[in-house]
Amino acid sequence: MTIEREQLEQDVTRFLHRDPFSVPFYEKDSDFLGIINHLTRHHLLNCASYKRVVEPIFGNLPASALSETPFIPVQLFKTLNLSSVPPGDVIKTMTSSGTTGQVVSKIALDRSTSSGQTRALTQIMKSLLGPTRVPMLIIDTSEVISDR
Repeated sequence: MTIEREQLEQDVTRFLHRDPFSVPFYEKDSDFLGIINHLTRHHLLNCASYKRVVEPIFGNLPASALSETPFIPVQLFKTLNLSSVPPGDVIKTMTSSGTTGQVVSKIALDRSTSSGQTRALTQIMKSLLGPTRVPMLIIDTSEVISDR
């Protein structure tokens, strides 16, 4: 793991250890902007397709405000391979729930990204439901969990 990646992991961990609804938005926005700029740099350096789309439009990075951060059409996740991790590091590929016959979006996740998503969801749910685990039933089709 590179020093830059380690710093990103530390920033994300620090960001996720707070109650997401207790931090003033201006403080949260500032911290989040730093993480987004770091992630944007990571994707530019590690995904040629992302770089070809983002650089011509958002060339003057890093962003100084969240409104300046690069955004791309969701459709690109259906037509391009937008993976920023080596294929051997991908532990799961998330897909959208396209209707029959539609091309689905694909997002490759490495262990670190998957863990970060779990931690973020845990913090949000803890702030809404409390810190005690409660019984929960999720019903879906087998196709949704086929790549897990």
